[in-house]
Amino acid sequence: MKRIRIIGLCLVAVFAMSAVAVSSASAAKTKKAKPGLKFSTAAGPVVAGTKVVAFSSNLITTTELGKLECTENSLTITLTEVGLKKNKASLTEEVSEGAEPLKSCKTTTPAGPAKITTQKKPWASEFKLKGTEGENVLNSVQFTSEFFGAPGAPKCVFTGKKMKSKFKVGAEGSPIPLELTTTAQKLSLEKAGSNEICPKKGTTIAGTFTVKTEGVGGETVKVEL
Repeated sequence: MKRIRIIGLCLVAVFAMSAVAVSSASAAKTKKAKPGLKFSTAAGPVVAGTKVVAFSSNLITTTELGKLECTENSLTITLTEVGLKKNKASLTEEVSEGAEPLKSCKTTTPAGPAKITTQKKPWASEFKLKGTEGENVLNSVQFTSEFFGAPGAPKCVFTGKKMKSKFKVGAEGSPIPLELTTTAQKLSLEKAGSNEICPKKGTTIAGTFTVKTEGVGGETVKVEL
């Protein structure tokens, strides 16, 4: 009788442990996933591999000698990852133009209008979640400003190690348009390839961008948690 009672107690203990294990497994399954960035358009989710284009009409580079203003700027970016807290991307094309001759950008410097070209593409990029807001980072940016109207057509080569832009993120189920805001990001002058008239320090770049899918009639890209 005593042996039967001991066996019964053992069975109770086994069942209790099993119940705890099942409960733990269930809790693990229902554990809330970490929030990530979800991109979409009116047509549906934006998937990895999608190309998007960021447009700006107010990109301004400020130097100690004056400002350089481009009214038509576009960044073509491939989203290689989506849905994560940190999403890798790659910038493959950049265009900066203005209303001056040869589609050059207006400047307030003595050298006059400047033609902009970019180098060392693709530029590694990332869209990431920081708290409740988003941040886009462009790494190892490099561009050249050529002042074709000035004697000798001097050139200035600028680089930016990490160009950061902020963007707001909609709540889950309530996506909002993806709009990048770039504020006073520092640029450095590259001595190699730059003329002696170029500004040596204090150069920054700023502007705002709206984002659409690539192609004619591109759709507005939205973002949410």
